[in-house]
Amino acid sequence: MIILSIIGYILLFILIVLAVIILIPYSYYVEVEKYDEMKIKGVVTWLFGGLKVLILKEPDEEVKTIIRFLGFEKRIDLDNGKDDGMGKGDKKSKKKDKDDKEKKKKSIKREYFKKELIRKVLAAVKKLWKHLWPNRIIARIKTGFDNPMYTGYMCALYSQSYILPEKYDIRMEPVFDEDILEGEGSVEGKIWIAYILVLALGLVVTKPVRKIFFSKG
Repeated sequence: MIILSIIGYILLFILIVLAVIILIPYSYYVEVEKYDEMKIKGVVTWLFGGLKVLILKEPDEEVKTIIRFLGFEKRIDLDNGKDDGMGKGDKKSKKKDKDDKEKKKKSIKREYFKKELIRKVLAAVKKLWKHLWPNRIIARIKTGFDNPMYTGYMCALYSQSYILPEKYDIRMEPVFDEDILEGEGSVEGKIWIAYILVLALGLVVTKPVRKIFFSKG
């Protein structure tokens, strides 16, 4: 009974951890600044700030990645650690496996280009894009072209920005006699893992996708 109780508590703990990971949203914030040099700062936070991942790119420096969790900090060097190991297996076995894979690919290749499947995938991508789109955008841009005509076209396009919601605060300063692009901006939003999982599950259970997974070579 004691062992069963321990197993039960362990399973309950795992379920709670999974629920926390899935149900608590991830927030992201990206800030870009370009004048003489370009600076980029990206931040992903979770668990109400308990976990924070910072990605920093300063001029003439390598990308820095810093992970902070409950007061502990870890810096990661993305350039380190390469695994190039490749084992040498039996050539005949590899050739047979390759032939089997090719047969299976040919049997399901036609499924990838069916209109019904394309519609389902595009609908899922559209929903995912809408979910990942920032909740707030701020931009201060100074830009122009050597040819004033192109700058005028851009101003005409910018004049339509009044239709954007207030959370999209975009301001542009046109320059008519210089080819220039500088300024700063930021975006922020939230990502719900639960929504992405439901979206992926909804795509997988559709008929055209099921055909691909369960088709026989």
